[in-house]
Amino acid sequence: MSTRTQPDDPRVQVVVTPPSEESSPGNAELRAIGEAVEPPDINALADRPWLRQDAPERGCALQTVGLEVHAAHPELALTNMPTALVESGIALLRRLATYVLAGGRLDDESFMQLDEGLPSLLAFRPVSDEDAPDAGALRVVFLA
Repeated sequence: MSTRTQPDDPRVQVVVTPPSEESSPGNAELRAIGEAVEPPDINALADRPWLRQDAPERGCALQTVGLEVHAAHPELALTNMPTALVESGIALLRRLATYVLAGGRLDDESFMQLDEGLPSLLAFRPVSDEDAPDAGALRVVFLA
């Protein structure tokens, strides 16, 4: 008997930490903008890239929950996601989780082309900072 994993497989969930949560790395920046208390310079904000995966700085943090338990695989994470792209980030993590639950493995030497046609290339980077909220996870890195 085979089981077919779906992108909405209940064994793996995605936890989202929005920038409005006090523990979020971008909370102080968001509060300063909202409260108009020394709002950051827009040029300085524009110079800081989104979707960096080296360290959480702003936006949302997303992480799977269930891959360690159900697949003996590190959880997957995305950090610095703009809130406007959270649904796409959740869909991506669910898609990758489906791959892992079906027996695929991802590590820091993995590259993945998601679709044919336009390049959609990903790599994976282990979180080495033991104090990071996603310590032990693999962060998804966008290459193309």
